[in-house]
Amino acid sequence: MCSKNLSLPEKMNRLIRLRRLIPSPEAISTIAGVGKLTSLQELKKYHVQLKEGFEVGQLNAMNQLQGKLCINNLQHVESMEKAEQAMLHTKEHLSKLKLHWDYKGEEIIQHHKWEGAEKVIEGLKPHSNLRKLLISGYKGCKSPTWIKNKFLSNLEHLKLCNCSSWKALPPFGELPLLKILHIRSLSSVDKIDTMFFGIDRDKICVNPQREKKVNNVSFPSLEELLFDDLEKWNAWDGLENGFELFPCLRKLLIWNCNNLRGPLPLPSFLRELTIVLYPPSSIFPKDMPPTSMFKIYTDNIHLIRDCLEERNPVLLCTLEIHGIFVLRTLIEKDWFFRLNSLKQLVLVNCGTYNPPELQNISFPIIRHSSDARKINRTQAEASSKESRTRQRDEDQGWNTQSLSTKEAVHVPTPEKTDIKRVMPISNKFAGSPVLEVFFF
Repeated sequence: MCSKNLSLPEKMNRLIRLRRLIPSPEAISTIAGVGKLTSLQELKKYHVQLKEGFEVGQLNAMNQLQGKLCINNLQHVESMEKAEQAMLHTKEHLSKLKLHWDYKGEEIIQHHKWEGAEKVIEGLKPHSNLRKLLISGYKGCKSPTWIKNKFLSNLEHLKLCNCSSWKALPPFGELPLLKILHIRSLSSVDKIDTMFFGIDRDKICVNPQREKKVNNVSFPSLEELLFDDLEKWNAWDGLENGFELFPCLRKLLIWNCNNLRGPLPLPSFLRELTIVLYPPSSIFPKDMPPTSMFKIYTDNIHLIRDCLEERNPVLLCTLEIHGIFVLRTLIEKDWFFRLNSLKQLVLVNCGTYNPPELQNISFPIIRHSSDARKINRTQAEASSKESRTRQRDEDQGWNTQSLSTKEAVHVPTPEKTDIKRVMPISNKFAGSPVLEVFFF
């Protein structure tokens, strides 16, 4: 009874007291008129179709559904009224919801299609108990109101994928329990401003020493933030005057956002900084163990200059460079020698490359070597293809886990270490939080 190709009896929908079905989610989704199974507690996938018995409204009275629900082919829903018939806001036992549009061919360029999507998503308002939400393939330009007004106060995981017309990110910083936020392939986003933090500029404190209030904290629970493939994104405005940003953030990943320039709005608690630079067009590392330190992973090498401007209060204490290409780039651009607070340099996969500029520095140099693959044009293209495949897999499946487990690609662990020069490291900042920034 577990075959994906299993064909269920036509009159299966008459089992109105049925609570659970053993067949695969794909098999269950073939039941015409599944909405009659009002006692059913599990429906992992539902495919909307343009034929009777497979409308989104079949979900109307299925209020006993628990766990996760993935609604596919939402491009077949024609209006807000049709979407509202699903009555998702009454599904109080659902903890995970995926809303997926799958436009193909010329449908994607028809104006009324993505304009209608804005009305459809408005009618798919979930219950406030929802903990995980994935929106994929949505072609509307606007955010639904239910994602902007603190309605999803219990949401912990949120992922937006392949929403190419979505222009302005809503105030996600207002979500009190949000721990993981992934934003992928929102190609129309060109700027992220204070709206993203969920704080009204008119309410910003004039006196930063004023006693902090709960509403002065943005993203109070966020631990992991990912931006991937935002090709037009060029600026990220931060906040000032007494507001606390990302008090729990430990991972910030900025990937395939080549037009972005800094400085970045860094967490408020930072005092010291470690940067790890990887070659552009490389791949996500697998080894990202839980840590009490904040880390930024990115392949945008230009952000190092902008993040380390003199007006930035965070001090760089450790710099880790992966690959000769990155090392040469830093030396040629003369960025490396402006880092006056640097205490340690770590070189990975740089071989014996030892230019004169490195021979007169006074802090420790640590060299690592591994059997990591070399990055060339062919592998860069393969990496790009792998990224697209990863996104497609995510769109088709259900993956709301942290990048540390499911979405990462393996990078071999260094096999040996060679300490070229060892010097005492100042204890000036002992006990202070440490920021590690990874550039790929």
